[in-house]
Amino acid sequence: MRRALQNDGFTLIEVLVAMVILGIMIVAFMNVFGTAFTNIFLSGQRDHAFAQASEVLEVVYDAQRPAGLSHSALSTLLNSIGGNVQYDIVSPITPMTGMSEGHKLTIRVPYGFGRTAILETFVRGDDND
Repeated sequence: MRRALQNDGFTLIEVLVAMVILGIMIVAFMNVFGTAFTNIFLSGQRDHAFAQASEVLEVVYDAQRPAGLSHSALSTLLNSIGGNVQYDIVSPITPMTGMSEGHKLTIRVPYGFGRTAILETFVRGDDND
């Protein structure tokens, strides 16, 4: 009597097709997760940069009390902070009639891949030292 054919496993073609399908799925997930990890990393760097810029502004706000800061005093203060903080000071600015003179201060902190965190504020003071 002849013995009936038995299917005891998968053929080589079936295994190769399954591996190709799994490989495609893994590559798709790797792309999604790679982008997600990059965004998480950049978000952390951005938060750190804005925290650094906020700390600089707190130092400036503390120093301007009660009379404000002159342009040169503000420049000296910002130069003493150091780090990778960049700044621009536009003086003099009078925001509204009857308001005190001051300076427009822009703080820039660079972070990952050519991005920059930017904070702007008004600092009371005039150019009289």
